[in-house]
Amino acid sequence: MVADDPISHFAIRSREGGEPIGVASIGPWHDGAHRELSYELAPASWGKGYAREALGRLLAHARDVMGLRTIVAETQERNAQSRKLLERLGFEPWRELERFGERQIVYRMEFAKPEASGRPSRVAREVRTVRFMIRAHCRAKHGAAKTGAAAGLCTDCVALTAYAEARLAACRYGERKPACGACPTRCYRSDMRERIRLVMRWAGPRMLWLAPFEFFRHLQDGLPRAPRGAIAKGRGI
Repeated sequence: MVADDPISHFAIRSREGGEPIGVASIGPWHDGAHRELSYELAPASWGKGYAREALGRLLAHARDVMGLRTIVAETQERNAQSRKLLERLGFEPWRELERFGERQIVYRMEFAKPEASGRPSRVAREVRTVRFMIRAHCRAKHGAAKTGAAAGLCTDCVALTAYAEARLAACRYGERKPACGACPTRCYRSDMRERIRLVMRWAGPRMLWLAPFEFFRHLQDGLPRAPRGAIAKGRGI
């Protein structure tokens, strides 16, 4: 669905005939310090999941190919659908400003990054494990690999992966992060919390034979606990 070129412009094409139905891009934001994700979709294609799927893939491109650590997206305050989409993808409100005669909301996403030493950080290892679990669950339950979906993920799982990575990147505990199931902080929205729990319930018991190295690394990472008294009561994600 998304074809890219060297200057980070992307065509969004229909699933059926492949005709162009929109465009997405990654380019400099007006402050010169950030890269901005933007898109436009033909009205006839609204409400069909195209924007969510295309932007999910574009976020993966920004992180894995372009090597970005942060990205922003700007939308009108009154554009409730666009704001909802960005939040479902894992963006968080960052700034408000007046531009183009409209009140604008600027959203921001941070991607997890490795330590300066080159060894993957605690959060980066968790990101890798979560990606694997979502991908394995999606292939088994949604048949994404059989339909040729990007990275073996269906549209919903692309969005879930982006959201989970954004939550991990913003984790307050950093290298002392406990396992998500033992974390005293509830940082997920309720709908995403239920979706990731379904993934973990299915994939968790199967990790030992699907990915034994990741399984034992995850067990090891789960041993430390969050700093005592750091946060109020709560349980899990």
